[in-house]
Amino acid sequence: MNPTYRQLIDTFGQGWERGDAELLSSVFTADAVFQETPFSQKETGIAAIRGYWKDVPVHQAEVSFKSGEIFAAGPWFATEFQCTFRHEDVLASICRG
Repeated sequence: MNPTYRQLIDTFGQGWERGDAELLSSVFTADAVFQETPFSQKETGIAAIRGYWKDVPVHQAEVSFKSGEIFAAGPWFATEFQCTFRHEDVLASICRG
């Protein structure tokens, strides 16, 4: 496995856990596209992605991010992850990807 892939996933997770939009957005390229779900709006470009993530600390607390094994094929990679957090009045929300 390429250690850069692990570093990217870990940095993304640390940014999410800390509510640090700058750290989290550092794993994206300037022309990246982020889409939370297949039905949500696409955030295009680093400024839009950073803008999306800046509100995370307002709506999420007690965030815990864990990722699994990384699968790579050529320049592409994927991993499974689980993120749990408190969201407003909900005791725990779970995101999986």
